[in-house]
Amino acid sequence: MKNKQYLYTESEFIFQWADRWRQLFDLIFDLMHTGKSWAPTLPNELDEIRYQNLRVWLIDNEVTFLQLWKDFYTSKDWTLDTSNDLIEEIRDAERDLENPFLWFYGTEDLKEFFRVYVIDKQSGQPNEEQAWTIAMSLLQVDLIAVDFVLWMCDGMGDNADLQ
Repeated sequence: MKNKQYLYTESEFIFQWADRWRQLFDLIFDLMHTGKSWAPTLPNELDEIRYQNLRVWLIDNEVTFLQLWKDFYTSKDWTLDTSNDLIEEIRDAERDLENPFLWFYGTEDLKEFFRVYVIDKQSGQPNEEQAWTIAMSLLQVDLIAVDFVLWMCDGMGDNADLQ
């Protein structure tokens, strides 16, 4: 289904959103992957400041984003993995589709994100397997982000300057 035409301000916004998302992606992915293994590095103060700045921008602009995002995700034919409990999967899929990016900036701070999702509860140390899982989830969501931006560009028609 062809998406509608978007105004220049919406087009400009989506490029700003994509830039912020890419910065958040890079920040989290780099912390999950040290280059040698999936042994995550704990965030430092600079990482936390970067996270907070990106988080504030994403939250402050969620209303605009969600309007555009809804156009995108309702235009797609999402398939569910029926090997799981279908009813629960539909609930989770609907919630996740409303804003799949929120999971990566929804926690109050980056250290809390790590505490909840990366730090092994028993040892108190970063867990490579959990870091791998987070990184793979991040990559999957990033592919959706790319698809979303390309879809938006298609709806920009002659209104966009894609240089």
